[in-house]
Amino acid sequence: MSARASRPRPIVDILDLLRLSEAKTAAELTERVGILSNRLGLEYWIYGALVAMSPSRFEEFVLSGYPDGWRQHYLEQKYTYVDPTVNYARAHVVPSLWDDLWQQLSPEMGLRAKRIFAEARDFGLAKGLSVPVHGLGCAFGMMSFAAMNPKHPILESTVYAEASMLAIHTHQAASKLYGAGLQGKHIPLSDRQRECLKWAAEGKTSWEIGELLSISERTVVFHLANAARKLKGRRVRKPLRRRWSWVCSTRIERLRAQTMLCFFHSIANAPSVRAVPCAPLAHVPQRMHACHPCKI
Repeated sequence: MSARASRPRPIVDILDLLRLSEAKTAAELTERVGILSNRLGLEYWIYGALVAMSPSRFEEFVLSGYPDGWRQHYLEQKYTYVDPTVNYARAHVVPSLWDDLWQQLSPEMGLRAKRIFAEARDFGLAKGLSVPVHGLGCAFGMMSFAAMNPKHPILESTVYAEASMLAIHTHQAASKLYGAGLQGKHIPLSDRQRECLKWAAEGKTSWEIGELLSISERTVVFHLANAARKLKGRRVRKPLRRRWSWVCSTRIERLRAQTMLCFFHSIANAPSVRAVPCAPLAHVPQRMHACHPCKI
């Protein structure tokens, strides 16, 4: 028997994955992803992305195949702040098993972080895998899968690789939905406004931008204020008065700044700007929007 003939056939093949992008609605995509996830023996799953709508406004896009009771409990306990899978997704691009994250928990993370996994098991999420997903118009997020069977052979089969591919294709399909939720209007920016935004994205102060462009600091502030008005953002000028690293003194603010920088880069370098709206399908407090939207 040849090596090719001995290879196990994928449970989820490429055609299944490509068909995800044919989904026209969030409900349709949720149904399709659920079918494929179940084929892998992973009864539960969730996908979430945090999208920069403007320098000061973020939206969540969530597709959920999780038990409603677990999601409600998770939000009520504000577990986003201590969730090991969330912390992992912020700093990595490769998947991780929940068992590995559990073993890597440090004492500093506290008992609440450990309690998340124990309580998840009570809701039927016995074993899981989290896949970070980043990119596509400043969106970043995570997709998690969970099995009711604590002995599910995620690593001993093709499930690990296929679940990872399913996460990537779900991210691609979802990006079309939150990018086409409404027809955004083009926002005209002048060349000078784009130049100022470009240097702002590099972390330059308004005075430094003026020196680089041979214009006064007041003129820089003028152009950025006009750009902020067109973008309906209110936080363009304030960060320019100091270095980004000084302003972003907390983890949440650093994460927010990274998204803002990505947004600035995209609008400064694009020939035209399209506002990309998306429907917030998960309701969490505004101050949590700087955190990852996914729940393990």
